[in-house]
Amino acid sequence: MIVFWIIGILFFIVGLLCCVPEYVRLLRYHGRVIGTITKIENNGQNARAIFEYDVDGHHYTQKTQWTSNDVFIVGKTCDVIYNQKKPHLSYIKKSGQWIRCLVGTLFVIVLCLGFFFQSIL
Repeated sequence: MIVFWIIGILFFIVGLLCCVPEYVRLLRYHGRVIGTITKIENNGQNARAIFEYDVDGHHYTQKTQWTSNDVFIVGKTCDVIYNQKKPHLSYIKKSGQWIRCLVGTLFVIVLCLGFFFQSIL
């Protein structure tokens, strides 16, 4: 029984750590601009893109999070979504934001369903 609670709490914590920051980005970042992928970093199993974009005459360089999919192509343009109050905070559209939200949310739902089923059994 105690193992169930430990696993449940771990799922809940991991779920929140995965999805809350991503939801914050999705809700707060409304600025849109076209950027360019300038470099790809590779650590053997995963890759991430380094991209550049301009907002109001200021030039910014950012990195995506690590991904196992090779979806980035150097020199290709990308849709950059940024925080209008802090334009140095941004992400590339279609770089996995929704997937991380979904995974984190599923972890939280698993915990809630576990509590529900335990209470009715």
